[in-house]
Amino acid sequence: MIRINSKCKREERGNDAYFTPPQAAKALIAIEKLPQRILDPCCGSGQILDVLRKKGHTVRGSDIVDYGWPGTAIRDYLCTAARF
Repeated sequence: MIRINSKCKREERGNDAYFTPPQAAKALIAIEKLPQRILDPCCGSGQILDVLRKKGHTVRGSDIVDYGWPGTAIRDYLCTAARF
């Protein structure tokens, strides 16, 4: 089994949850043109998707566990094919 960006097993490191602040999404929108439909395979608490939805984007999110964003599809994007 190949482990990406990891020096220890998942059992030892947990789910690697790193949440992005809304300010980062706002900064990205200010400098990049994004597609209308956005799929975030690691949506966490959904802060990025909330910002994008408020800007008129159609958003979907998934994560390996439910961190509380409504509509999160529970899946491991490294193991399954995502559909939008």
